[in-house]
Amino acid sequence: MDITVSGLIKGFGSFTALHGVDLDIHNGELMAILGPSGSGKTTLLRLLAGLEQPDAGTIRFGAKDVGGNLPGDRDVGFVFQHYALFRHMSVFENVAFGLRVRPRKTRPPEAEIRKRVNDLLNLVQVDWLTNRYPSQLSGGQRQRVALARALAIEPQVLLLDEPFGALDAKVRRELRRWLRDLHRRLGMTTVFVTHDQEEALDLADRVVVMGQGRVEQIGAPQELYDAPANAFVYRFLGETNELQASLHAGRVRVQNAPIAEAARIDLSGAIKEADGTLFVRPHLLALTPDPTGVATVTHVSLVGAMLRVEVETHDGQNLHVEIPRGPSIDLVPRPGERVSLMVRGGLFVAA
Repeated sequence: MDITVSGLIKGFGSFTALHGVDLDIHNGELMAILGPSGSGKTTLLRLLAGLEQPDAGTIRFGAKDVGGNLPGDRDVGFVFQHYALFRHMSVFENVAFGLRVRPRKTRPPEAEIRKRVNDLLNLVQVDWLTNRYPSQLSGGQRQRVALARALAIEPQVLLLDEPFGALDAKVRRELRRWLRDLHRRLGMTTVFVTHDQEEALDLADRVVVMGQGRVEQIGAPQELYDAPANAFVYRFLGETNELQASLHAGRVRVQNAPIAEAARIDLSGAIKEADGTLFVRPHLLALTPDPTGVATVTHVSLVGAMLRVEVETHDGQNLHVEIPRGPSIDLVPRPGERVSLMVRGGLFVAA
């Protein structure tokens, strides 16, 4: 099911949550809507589900305008952040609920309901929990049951609101892998909201980055990380260093600290002469031991396969450098030693 959003506007009182959002979601795609709190991502998801109605703009599922349709008329499955399972119902009855409450003429026979529920519980790998109640389940198990319940009505579109937000880090990683594999098997158009950059980049085919009710950039995960469209995306997707810089004759020069120029720096806009900010990922900032260098190492830490080095330049800027763990690890300067720096890439944004 293709989804097309055009000029979507939504306000709550004097606050405008969405400012003319345009978005195309492809059939069978797993899309993430990513952004900080207050960016409008959950409002957009609720509008897609029919839980809210837009003030302006259109939402099309295929060729059909569903802007005025209620959730039950949109053929969507919705998984809430906190599961919203019925506490007084067993796992089986929770999953069967959407089928049992259908009008009699569209309700499947009891034997078909039982088969569909059992098949789904097996699909989400909780078939052994059929007779348990939500209070007897772990967070990860509840999330799987909530997903099975959403799938029971055989929706054409699956919507998930912060699906792993209430789980610990290890369970989140396990469920991400499981959801990615499940999506490949089902091929259903799926949209999920998250504020977790790692989650979005790991799971999604494409990511929508939102800020203050607007779409800042849409693209494949690697595209967004390597080629952010603007300063907002650069800051939001991963850690970054911000250096005062100037653009002259198409060349970017770092101000206040003699840091070597990059081999390639992307330019935001077509400006030829300007002062601004150079955004540099920690892995694109290289250091070399140098007794006359422009910076001093202040802290070194080993995190998994990555060595993280913090340095302070002579003008007081604190910068972060990431170095893959390897044979060269013994050559990394220690706290108190001076280093020279070189930028190997980044994004220049004019002030």
